[in-house]
Order: sequence, then C-alpha cells, then structure tokens
Amino acid sequence: MASGRFVIPQKLIESGFKCLYTYIKSCLKHALTR
Repeated sequence: MASGRFVIPQKLIESGFKCLYTYIKSCLKHALTR
C-alpha cells in the first residue's frame, strides 16, 4: 500500500475480522436453532 497516512495495524485488522467472524457464526447458530 502506497498511502502512508492511512495505515491500519495488521493486528487490529486480524482481531477485528476474528471478532466479526465469531459474531456472525454465533448469529447463524442462533438463527438455525430457532
């Protein structure tokens, strides 16, 4: 990425995606069990 002023830490992105993934997975589980 060439833009140096808009830099998001890799760890922040990974933790964010991991949280989002678990959140969606739990939502799907609740929707399927309902």
